[in-house]
Amino acid sequence: MTAKLSNISAHISEDLAQKLQKVAEFEERPKSYYIKKGLSEIIDEKFADMQSYLSARKTLSEARKNNDFVSFEEVFEEV
Repeated sequence: MTAKLSNISAHISEDLAQKLQKVAEFEERPKSYYIKKGLSEIIDEKFADMQSYLSARKTLSEARKNNDFVSFEEVFEEV
């Protein structure tokens, strides 16, 4: 089964474009390979961060709703 592809465009600096071209030529790979690889690594990391953040917000919201919330200050009052 072939994945559906989407086209995007982006403006990048001339310096970055030249580096991309040189690396692609040296490695004998298309420029799109590096664009996909770099974007994938960044987006995968940011997506995982986003999921963790949303999960933490949900957990906090549920704790507050159930009055099962202990503030930072309360935790350290007993220390």
